[in-house]
Amino acid sequence: MSNEATTKTLAQRLGSVQAGLRSDLEVTRHLFRGQPQYIVRDPLTFQTHQFSQQDYQILVALDSSQPLEEVFRRLVDEQKLSAEQEESFYQFILSLHRLNYLI
Repeated sequence: MSNEATTKTLAQRLGSVQAGLRSDLEVTRHLFRGQPQYIVRDPLTFQTHQFSQQDYQILVALDSSQPLEEVFRRLVDEQKLSAEQEESFYQFILSLHRLNYLI
């Protein structure tokens, strides 16, 4: 692997990728200690994962017809994320990929 490839940020490597959330995932909203939490259940594996309200806003913003950099820019414009959260946004996307939640 070249040195240039290893120095690219996640945003540079993933910004042009188009990814959306699988439509078969089941989402329910719950209140835990007064805070909304979202439980996502995968009907294929029967596994569930809990997400915060901010994570859920990212989940529903994903659009397989748009590059991730546009999704991130829209979330910043809507003040749901700040520009400083770019790296954590892409790390979250990678975690969704590992969970097999993306198309």
